[in-house]
Amino acid sequence: MNECLVFFATAWGSRHGGINSFNYDLCEALAKLLAEPGHPNLKVVCIVNEGKYAEVEEAKSLGVELIVIPHQAEPTLDINSVSSQLKGCEIKPVYVLGHDVHTGLRAIKLSEHINVPVAVFHHMDYRAYKPFQGKNDKNLISRQENILKKADTVFAIGPKLEESAIDKIRGGEKEVRVIKVQPGLAEIKPVEMPSRFSTITFGRLDKENGLLKQTDLAVASFGEAVQNKADPLGQDPGLVVIGLSNEEIDEGNQSLKLLGENYAKRAVSIYGWTYNENREELFNELRGKTVCMMLSLHEGFGLVGLEAISAEVPLIISKNTGLYNAIDQTLEGEGTGCLYHVDISGSFGEKPFQDADIQKVVDCLYRIANDREKAKRNAKKLKEKLSKLWTWENAARQVLTELEDILKSTPSSDIAEIFEMDSRTIRENLQDIKQQGNPDACRQAIYETDIWLEKHPDEPYIRSKYLALVREKGSLEQQQRAIAKMSLWLQENLENCDPYVFTEYLKLIRSSGIPKEQCHEAIVQSSTWLSEHPDESYVLRQYLALVREKGKPEHSQEVISKMALWLEEPETNCDSYVFWEYLKLINQEGRVQQQQTAINQADIWFQKHPDDSYVRTEYLKLMRKQR
Repeated sequence: MNECLVFFATAWGSRHGGINSFNYDLCEALAKLLAEPGHPNLKVVCIVNEGKYAEVEEAKSLGVELIVIPHQAEPTLDINSVSSQLKGCEIKPVYVLGHDVHTGLRAIKLSEHINVPVAVFHHMDYRAYKPFQGKNDKNLISRQENILKKADTVFAIGPKLEESAIDKIRGGEKEVRVIKVQPGLAEIKPVEMPSRFSTITFGRLDKENGLLKQTDLAVASFGEAVQNKADPLGQDPGLVVIGLSNEEIDEGNQSLKLLGENYAKRAVSIYGWTYNENREELFNELRGKTVCMMLSLHEGFGLVGLEAISAEVPLIISKNTGLYNAIDQTLEGEGTGCLYHVDISGSFGEKPFQDADIQKVVDCLYRIANDREKAKRNAKKLKEKLSKLWTWENAARQVLTELEDILKSTPSSDIAEIFEMDSRTIRENLQDIKQQGNPDACRQAIYETDIWLEKHPDEPYIRSKYLALVREKGSLEQQQRAIAKMSLWLQENLENCDPYVFTEYLKLIRSSGIPKEQCHEAIVQSSTWLSEHPDESYVLRQYLALVREKGKPEHSQEVISKMALWLEEPETNCDSYVFWEYLKLINQEGRVQQQQTAINQADIWFQKHPDDSYVRTEYLKLMRKQR
């Protein structure tokens, strides 16, 4: 029997929308990750309600076993059918995963039937957006909340849905872990900005979603922008709307043209097309546009906007979206400054938007039109920064890490053997492997030590050597996993953490490309730890460097103030490396008075350490600034 992660989706690929697209990309990334050395011997299986032979073969080429099992309305018959076919294929599920209300309940029923853990991906917040579809379905909202409460783990797509999931599981009968997952950028090859100003908005844009997605606002704003006699959009501007239903295509297309004409006061080029399930065709249409608009009143995440960023297309984005929140959390103003963000009010009246909404969007269109090169530079800059962090490989690593934590609670025979190793064996393994330098062997040793530390957490020597090996030889996934687990471990063990362990932890954070929010958490942990251990120079040095490299301005000001007070104490004996890092931070972030204070402190420090060239270099930089 093959041990497998079993996913439930409605279809393979992008058919039926973004949830299946997400499932496709994640399954592909997980299969690729599990094929690498140092990972559990698991396979990825995806069960779909409908499918074609070509899709089964394509999934197989990606390392995913795709099984078509039509969903039966009667739950017992359905799960018996699924269980029977899995046995026939010699598939042993060790974890079952579903997607929200679409396949979450099916996953839960199978997990209960075969007694394995279950995870549900949370893609949308019905309570937040159903009123904008004109629906008042309390049962649907209750159904979604009940599904999430029955899961062992909820993977929430982005920060907005993380908050939603936490609210929905509150008061449930079982403990449910909520884990935020960040989707990766799409693989889209960007092209240069077109000469003709061309705009796109896309997604599921049928009548039911008109108020929610604000399709009419996009069309009205485009028409209003075209009306300007100064002609900022240039000759022959166009708008493409992709996502109308097949049933509404003729009426919907004509309605969009008339709406655009009404605001432009003339006929304008507007295309209304049906939803395109061919991602390659959609991405090719997207990448050739001047600007993309995602103006939704609410988006749990917003894969449309993420795809625009992937194509390096300037994006006008509603602030009430998980995507905007995720960019703000990851890059702060450095990321949101590359977007054209708007607050959309919407309306339940005759028009689904406010007149003020139109002006906000038009202002953004004009800003892009008046400086297209800057808009394209910002789009390229945003993709460049996010592409280092937001990858499907990283998303798969995060999901696998959380699943492994659950699977280890019922360890296999291999894991049980690792648990039984003594500390001397683990220590010798780490020393030997590091000297040999074989990448695969190093990653295997990291994997085993990570497991061993689950049962033997109070071994500081091994933990510090483990962190050092992860930093020097570990994969990006292993680095991120080690940081995440250390952060959790420190929540219970911060005060008693060994200084060498804490030093290696900070070194690892400095060297890896983790999101800033994790760096900020480590900065706060360091500040708390150092308040009890102020004389630990190794930790203090790494802390100062981390604040300088990845901290917020307020972090810098806090540590500068604390350092200044600490250096004033008579018994303080400041290490030269610490003083060097302090002066580097002052040079980068210090205010004028803080710079002068540091100069005075350096004058006193040099009386004991006159020959330190590193410190003197930073000191002279400060002196030049004061002149």
